[in-house]
Amino acid sequence: MGNAIVTPEALSAEPLVVEKLTPSQFQSLQAEWSELLANSHGNALFLSWAWVWSWWSTWAKLLNLELYLVCVRDQQGKLLGLAPLYRHQVNYAGLTVVTRLQCIGNAWKLAPTVRSEYIGFIAESEHELLVYQAIWQFLQSQQDWDELVLCDMDKSSRSFRIMSALARIHSCQLHPASIDFGIRVPVSGDFSSYLKSLGRNTRLKLVNRRSRLAELGPIEHERVSKDKYVTFFQQLNQLHATRWGKGCYVGASERFHLQMLSYLPSESAHCLLLRQRGEVISALYDLELGGVRYNLQAGYLQDHHPKVSLGTLHLGYGLEQAWQTPDCQGYDLLAGGGKHSFYKQHLGKARTPFVTLQIIRASKAWRLYPLIEKLPSKWRQWLKRSK
Repeated sequence: MGNAIVTPEALSAEPLVVEKLTPSQFQSLQAEWSELLANSHGNALFLSWAWVWSWWSTWAKLLNLELYLVCVRDQQGKLLGLAPLYRHQVNYAGLTVVTRLQCIGNAWKLAPTVRSEYIGFIAESEHELLVYQAIWQFLQSQQDWDELVLCDMDKSSRSFRIMSALARIHSCQLHPASIDFGIRVPVSGDFSSYLKSLGRNTRLKLVNRRSRLAELGPIEHERVSKDKYVTFFQQLNQLHATRWGKGCYVGASERFHLQMLSYLPSESAHCLLLRQRGEVISALYDLELGGVRYNLQAGYLQDHHPKVSLGTLHLGYGLEQAWQTPDCQGYDLLAGGGKHSFYKQHLGKARTPFVTLQIIRASKAWRLYPLIEKLPSKWRQWLKRSK
C-alpha cells in the first residue's frame, strides 16, 4: 500500500495506521467508505463514495491528477478516517511551481467540473479529533506538497474549525480565497405553516400560480425511472439552454452524473418532469440522502406562461414532496444565485456559509506567489500553466 506510517501513541491508546491508497484500492472501498460516512459528521451526498469515486474516474485523466487519498485505520484494520485528496502542479511562468493538494470533487482554478459542497475529511465521530490529528501529522511528514485547498467547506461546521486549528498549530498560513452562501429549508411542522412564513410574492410564485398554469391544460408529473436517466438529462439540458444559452450537464459532467446515479439507490434520485399538452415544460433534479433533499439543477421554458415562473413553481412541488417524506429533515438549495437575483434567500432563512480555504505551508518561499494570486484574472491565467 506504500507510504504507511504509524502515529505516535500520544494520539491514541493504540497507534493509528495512516497510509495513501492506490486507485484500485479506492475503487474497492465502497462498502467500508459508506459505513464510515454513516458514522461520521460528513455530508451524505458530496462525501459519498458514489460522488467522490465518480468525480475521480471522470476527471482524473482529463486533468492529469495524481491520487492522494489518505486512509486511517486502527490496529485491527477498521477504517476510521479518509482524506479524499489529489495532487497537481501549477507553474507560474517559471517563477515558481506550486504543488497543490485539493479535495476530490472540485478543481479550483484548474478547470470547470461539477461543484461539490460541504467538502472535507471523513472521520468516525467517536474518534474525530484523533483522526484529524493523525491525517495532519501524516501530511506534515510528506514533503511533496506546498498548499492544501479545500473548496466549499461549511464554515460553520466542526470540520472547518478543527482543520483551521490544526493548520495554525502546524504553522501554516490560512487564506480564505472566497466565500459563498447556500440556503437550507428545515423540513418541520407542516407545509402550510412553511408557506405562511414566506412573503406574499414568494408564496404566489411557489404555489399559488398553479391554477394559472392549469388554465393551459392538465399538468402532468413524472418521476423518471432509472432506465430513462439519459433522456432526462437531454431534456434538462435542452430546457436549461433556453434560459442560459447552454446545457447544464454536457460531456464529462453528464457522464459523471450518470455514473454517480448508477451507484445510488433509485429512491435517492428525484428526476422530475412537468408536462403540459404533451410537452415537457420543466425539469427538476434533486437527490435525497441522509435525510436531506438537495436541489442540484433545474430547467424550464421561460415563456410558457406570462404570469407563471415555471422554475419556482416546479421547486414548490419539490418542496412539498420533501414535507411528504417521513425521514426528510431539510431541503438544501445549495450555493449559487439565480440569473438576476439571489432568489433562494426568499425561501429560507438558514444560510450555510461556504468558504474556499487555502492552507499554505510555511516551508515554501511565498514571496512571489501571494502577489501573483492578487493579479487580475487574465494576467494570472497567462502566468499559470497547469501540469
